[in-house]
Amino acid sequence: MLSWLKKNYLLLSIILLGAIIRLLFILKYGDFWDDEMFSFIYAQKAWPEGIIYWLWETNPPLHMLILKIWFFIFPATEFWARIPSLLFGTATIFSVYKLAKLIWDKNIALFSALFIALHSYNIFWSATARVYSLLMLLSSLSVYFFFKIFFYNSQNKKDKIFLAIINTLLLLSHLSVVLLIFTQALIIFSINSKKFLSWCKINIIPFVIGGAWLIPSFLIKHNNHLEKTWLLNMNYSFHSIVSPLINLIVGIQYSNWGFFIVSVLLILVLIVSISQVKKLNLNYASLFTFILLPIIATALFKIWHVKMLIYTIPFLVIIITFVL
Repeated sequence: MLSWLKKNYLLLSIILLGAIIRLLFILKYGDFWDDEMFSFIYAQKAWPEGIIYWLWETNPPLHMLILKIWFFIFPATEFWARIPSLLFGTATIFSVYKLAKLIWDKNIALFSALFIALHSYNIFWSATARVYSLLMLLSSLSVYFFFKIFFYNSQNKKDKIFLAIINTLLLLSHLSVVLLIFTQALIIFSINSKKFLSWCKINIIPFVIGGAWLIPSFLIKHNNHLEKTWLLNMNYSFHSIVSPLINLIVGIQYSNWGFFIVSVLLILVLIVSISQVKKLNLNYASLFTFILLPIIATALFKIWHVKMLIYTIPFLVIIITFVL
């Protein structure tokens, strides 16, 4: 145990730093805001009534279900309602480390872990009683097991079970993960059709369970003017187009410096991406696809909003770390 601690003291220090920062943020956060209040109230509804409201909610109910169970153990207060997000956000530091180490090496993994530990947008959601901290954790874990099984040929049945469980939880957490699941399918189909069949088998149960919520929820919303939802009726400006990229890459700010940093980083990423594609670096190209495809899809379907792209932050962190 002591030798393991000595060997991993840098990672443990980064995780501890990330946890302390997120706890301090919660202590200074203040009152609930609108979306948090929604989660807080409807997580406490009685089961039959709560399920009806969860079907009305735009996104699947996993986070509210977690809060409901959490409140059986801990007080239903602002502080305690935010603690699960802190736990998920801190765990994301470790999952980002594992994913980066699997794809590249320990050095890139440590710097990626430090990046996500200090990423202000991850910190913000790690102190907020909403689903997005959990979403980043699950997306990074899903891609970790995806790479381990289909790129590193893991034959461990536990890895396949973990991928199935995580993808199920993803489909019950947020609508944006449909893009992540589609990206997995596209990548593996492009690489090897036999592996694609294996991927489909792993995801049969996730698709069935996800559909069990998605289909009745969609029908309810469709009969009540789904087309009027805010996501499908956004007015875009230069600020609303640029600010999601700034949030995803450098955190919560909108300034000339933020725009400059993002522009420089995007240019560097573009240059390196072209060189890696020429070198047929399949790991880089695949991880980059998890970022590029949702950006293209949300732009094409006119649902360009930062909440649809939050799950890409772990991948952006690793790509930018590799580039730098």
